[in-house]
Amino acid sequence: MNYFVDHQKKRIHLKRFVGDRCGFMDTPTQKREFTDKKSYIEQLEEQNSYINCPYCQSIQRLNK
Repeated sequence: MNYFVDHQKKRIHLKRFVGDRCGFMDTPTQKREFTDKKSYIEQLEEQNSYINCPYCQSIQRLNK
């Protein structure tokens, strides 16, 4: 699985579901990272208090 890490907000996104609601657009590109290493993601969660983004756990739908 591919992940998008926002180091500024300490959020972990699922790359295939990330969208506007995730709020990463304010994060500078040097504070963004892509990875597919689950062990690295687990380390960020356990040792650095990163959280999973609540908005990109499934497909984001547009409100009409």
